Amino acid sequence: MSCPAVFEILRSGRTPEGLRPSFADIRGFTAISEAMDPSQVASLLNSFRSLAEQAITANGGVIDKFIGDGPCLLSSACQSPQSTDATSAITAATTLAATVEKWKP
Repeated sequence: MSCPAVFEILRSGRTPEGLRPSFADIRGFTAISEAMDPSQVASLLNSFRSLAEQAITANGGVIDKFIGDGPCLLSSACQSPQSTDATSAITAATTLAATVEKWKP
């Protein structure tokens, strides 16, 4: 199923078969952001969102939206038929975790 097809199904209020939503966020973001000025917070969020997008889309996921500091991702929305829903969701999550581990904001 292509990404446009998935989004059309979601807009109609139905749930595509095999879609796996996941969520992530920056641990301790509130405390971190309270010690920063607004431009630093914006820079931090932009950096994290860019990393998250790269890690998630590289594994066939789609970011539905950002809720606060974290992405709501949809796995297997654009995967090939050979890929399983659970595998693509876990791969996207572990790739994001490994990427964030190396991240130096």
